[in-house]
Amino acid sequence: MAGDGGTLNTAPAMLDEFRILNGQSRYDVFAVWQEALAKAFKEAGWPVTIAPVQTPVPAGGRRVSFGFNLVRNWSRSAMTMRHVAWLVDHPVYHGAVLAPQISRLPVNLENCLFGSVDSHWTRFAAGVYAVPNLCCWPHATVMDSVTEPDWSGRRYDVVFFGSLESPDSISGELRRKAGAFTPVLEALLEAVQDRDECLDERVWTALRAVGREGDAARVALNVFFPLVDLVYRNRQRLRLLKAVRRPIHVFGSGPWRDAGLPDTIHWHDPVPYAEALRIMSEARIVINHTPTLHGGAHERIMDAIACGCYVFTTPSDFVESEFGGSGGLCVYRAGDAPWVGEKIDAALADPDSPARVAKAQKVLAARHRMRHRAKAIMEALRTCWPDVCA
Repeated sequence: MAGDGGTLNTAPAMLDEFRILNGQSRYDVFAVWQEALAKAFKEAGWPVTIAPVQTPVPAGGRRVSFGFNLVRNWSRSAMTMRHVAWLVDHPVYHGAVLAPQISRLPVNLENCLFGSVDSHWTRFAAGVYAVPNLCCWPHATVMDSVTEPDWSGRRYDVVFFGSLESPDSISGELRRKAGAFTPVLEALLEAVQDRDECLDERVWTALRAVGREGDAARVALNVFFPLVDLVYRNRQRLRLLKAVRRPIHVFGSGPWRDAGLPDTIHWHDPVPYAEALRIMSEARIVINHTPTLHGGAHERIMDAIACGCYVFTTPSDFVESEFGGSGGLCVYRAGDAPWVGEKIDAALADPDSPARVAKAQKVLAARHRMRHRAKAIMEALRTCWPDVCA
């Protein structure tokens, strides 16, 4: 990519090993991220290894382990090793580690550095869990270079990547677990179903309004929020795809064929993320649906732009501030579903759309490569633990 400021000369003094733990994830996305991040660190001169999660922790030395989400052996033997966790899901999904006083997990928070992909999530987690070492590291593209947005020979007009879970099934599980809280949470879901909301704040406020405070509120949040979040996201996902009456190729797991979607939807089996990148390079438009990611950018946004795609996405202050001026990205809101298809058709018909994507690619190259996130992690490590990494 052009315009990325050259190579990093930020090799650490003293660090013996930066160990990236080989984690498993849906669609093998962690495998792609781990390789890209390891490459970025190696280019900066860091002593990087990619190791199995269960690799024994050596005694002594200045070593730091790294994992996406909660990829780590959270055991007493590992408590003395400094660890970096890049949280790519909402921090509440990882509440057991962020609040070890509740979960009783063997976690030393002073030896952990957490990064969240969303600035709003970061502030929320800092306020709810009082985590001592918490940063915001947005997603970045894993691509080494961009693909020219020449749309003339591309196979797909519009693609959508994402999973589906039955909102009715999740609602049933929520009712079973919520008990007396069920009316409050169901009323909340009804109130936000057609709106773009900071759902975490709404759930947190609702729980405290019915008398939960302190650790009791955190326990309820850890239990209920993931279910409320899944209902909200899956309802909105179905509402969007039912409203967009134009051909869309959908790649992802879940009960798509039983969801009552229009016959303009073309279903495909889920693909590993490395294959998704290839499909993006053969597409003109990618629809991204992440309605609770308001202060960050899903990896699909970054990689789709790198692959030369015009992106339609749910609202995010971060995305709009970074890419809004380029014109290679269109934000649609919850109430816009009936008109998204028309906007997509207009973008496909506009001969200037590829040029707008090229402008977005320049922003990507300047600020949102994996090497930029590696640099941010390096700087955070030096601030957090100067005795390990100077």
